[in-house]
Amino acid sequence: MSLDDYTFSEPKVVLTNTSGIDIAGWLPDGEQLLITSRDPEVFGEEIEVFDVRSGDLKVFGERVSISGKPVWLPTAQAVAYLAVAAQRLELRVSHGDPKRIDLVGQDVDLLSLAVAPDGQRLIYFAAPTGGRPLLWDSTSRTTQAMPFDLNRWKSFERPANKRNFRSVWSSDGSQIAFYTYPALFLVDGRTNQGCEVDLGIESVEQGPTWILEAKWSPDGHYLAMVTTATSVRGQLLPFTKLAILDVFTGEQLRPKLAMSHVWDIIWAPDSQHIIALGQVGTMQGYPIQKAFLVSVLSGNSLPVLPEHILGGGSSDPGMQLAWSPDGRTIAVKCPLLQPDSLDMVEDRLCLITVTPILAGDKP
Repeated sequence: MSLDDYTFSEPKVVLTNTSGIDIAGWLPDGEQLLITSRDPEVFGEEIEVFDVRSGDLKVFGERVSISGKPVWLPTAQAVAYLAVAAQRLELRVSHGDPKRIDLVGQDVDLLSLAVAPDGQRLIYFAAPTGGRPLLWDSTSRTTQAMPFDLNRWKSFERPANKRNFRSVWSSDGSQIAFYTYPALFLVDGRTNQGCEVDLGIESVEQGPTWILEAKWSPDGHYLAMVTTATSVRGQLLPFTKLAILDVFTGEQLRPKLAMSHVWDIIWAPDSQHIIALGQVGTMQGYPIQKAFLVSVLSGNSLPVLPEHILGGGSSDPGMQLAWSPDGRTIAVKCPLLQPDSLDMVEDRLCLITVTPILAGDKP
């Protein structure tokens, strides 16, 4: 399919919240979304499963602070998420009753959760094991350390960089990407052998390139990344860009997009196209976000519904949109803004229908 083969319907509002809704992802059935909704009265949020057809909401968990993206465990039909308790970050698992929660681990690293393709196992990192990933099995409810320590693969100048690893598993389980400031490791999911990928240096002043968010293509051929560059972690981000790693050739593709900051990315089912959501400018001081459809091979892009402001107001940049497993629907944040001030009146979750899906579906 080419860029012109995709058509997108007008966004349809299916859920609203006066404070904020974030999208963690679709469940495998393509009819339910894992979301978080914020409660301003307690500066916290609920973790919910939302049925896009019926409108039903089921609460799986509650937490006082905002603590990263929850993940769905298909085998257990459960949600794993992080929450703060007694100033410690806990890994919890809920099967649908927020009052009955399984405690899996403590002192867990923020943003480190990743579900295996089998839907049964969960990777996370915790302070006691440092750079050694932990693997929790939702069936046996046991945890074991993986047989490698990422901190032994690279010398980090700052102790804080030895933690805060994020991870993402390819759909067939053959590769796991681990990333932190400023490193990317690819690990064979069967042999546990790994290598570091050199992302380069943006400039002497700006420092090394590092990854904010990474997502595998459905076929495992590419790793799409939202990258930036700072001399130290924690600085304001001067930019964020889309980069695409071909894991077979090692080539790094960097499409030029008409935006200063890319904040979220999703793959099309064909593994050849990406939707990038990011800031294209400001209006009255409010960042304006638009979406672009990007061709991996050519680097060309086209605006998606350019008359609409999409995304924004997310507690995690990678929780603003999601493409359904069957490729027919995109869920996206679509806030309602005041016309004069552009202040958010309410956050909204919208669905966009995508057609045609395959070449054979063309009229």
